[in-house]
Amino acid sequence: MGTKKSNHIATLAFSWLALVCLLLPTAVSAFQKSKSTVEVRIKPNTPGSRFGGKKAVVYQISVTNYLPTDQEGNLFYSIENLQGDEVLNGGLELRVNARKKLNSAFEIPLKDPGQYQLKIQVQLTNYQDYFNDKISYSGTPEKGRKPSGAVMGTALT
Repeated sequence: MGTKKSNHIATLAFSWLALVCLLLPTAVSAFQKSKSTVEVRIKPNTPGSRFGGKKAVVYQISVTNYLPTDQEGNLFYSIENLQGDEVLNGGLELRVNARKKLNSAFEIPLKDPGQYQLKIQVQLTNYQDYFNDKISYSGTPEKGRKPSGAVMGTALT
């Protein structure tokens, strides 16, 4: 009787292992980066999106174009207060050559301290997406703040 039970357990273990081996390549491929489209990443220049003092409201943008055609379009942003009222908007032009990557930064000229909702829309030739972030802004940058070097409402090339 003990032999039948251990054979049954071994069969179950082998079946489970075989199932995992069959499904693992499918699961791994679902998390791999697709190299047939455009990839856009946007992140704040400061941890937790907390700006002010010597920290201007600056976001990093990375656009990787895996396509054989150039991608042209715009990035539009809107800043809303906690009541949902738009207090600022702007945008910039984007251009990424075929099979190239663009890394840049853009500055959002907030003036009044407060908590805000940032809404970003990226529209390119073969790509469109939306990004949202919550911003905490403690006030106008100090006089001694160095320029961020970020683009302000102009073309990114």
